[in-house]
Amino acid sequence: MPNRYTFTMQNVEMAKERLQLVQSRMADACSRASRSADSVQLLAVTKTRAFSDLEDIYGLGLRSFGENRVSEAVEKQQVLPSDIQWHMIGHLQSNKARHSLGFSWLHSLDKQDTALALEKQFAKVGRTLNVLLEVNTGGETAKDGLRDLDSLLRMAEAVAALPHLKLRGLMTMAPYSPQEMVVRPCFSLLRNWRDKLAASFPEQSWSTLSMGMTNDFEWAIEEGSTLVRIGTALFEGFR
Repeated sequence: MPNRYTFTMQNVEMAKERLQLVQSRMADACSRASRSADSVQLLAVTKTRAFSDLEDIYGLGLRSFGENRVSEAVEKQQVLPSDIQWHMIGHLQSNKARHSLGFSWLHSLDKQDTALALEKQFAKVGRTLNVLLEVNTGGETAKDGLRDLDSLLRMAEAVAALPHLKLRGLMTMAPYSPQEMVVRPCFSLLRNWRDKLAASFPEQSWSTLSMGMTNDFEWAIEEGSTLVRIGTALFEGFR
């Protein structure tokens, strides 16, 4: 990957149009749900994207980037501006915890050994990591994530005891489907379980619901999402 890029007016205008369309559709979904437009954060999913793509959206004011692989993220973190807030949205193995210090957020925590490994690394540097517990609300065997409320409660209890991990909420990825009746219940279930966790662990923050991607973010917002993870629509446009 090159680490230098010269903007052209065409690149900037295309990126700007895509961003404005995403933001407009987010605002419309918020309006339908009687929510304020600023109640939902846009996370740019930058995995597999070239430095030039990231610099385009950085130039438009986005500062929250989501990566799927630690090695790719580390490479980008070494080159791109330091005011970017990096989110790890992919599955993180415990043996990769030592490379995770460049992240501010982890969206995919679902194993206690990973939590313990992260606690050890962040304790060394005296920092905290914002974490979301990943929930497999669609019951898909090929996906990671906690699959039932009891497991989620046990995981929340374990993470709450770790001083350098800060529970912030939940994340899910609904099945890829154009059918609203397939997708929406996954988001509704996550919100419901978040409310139960908030009642069981009121001392923790459960304000973040990371749910919704290019193909389903409007349904997610209408079901209570506070953070949508958008990649394709930002870099390629809607199809």
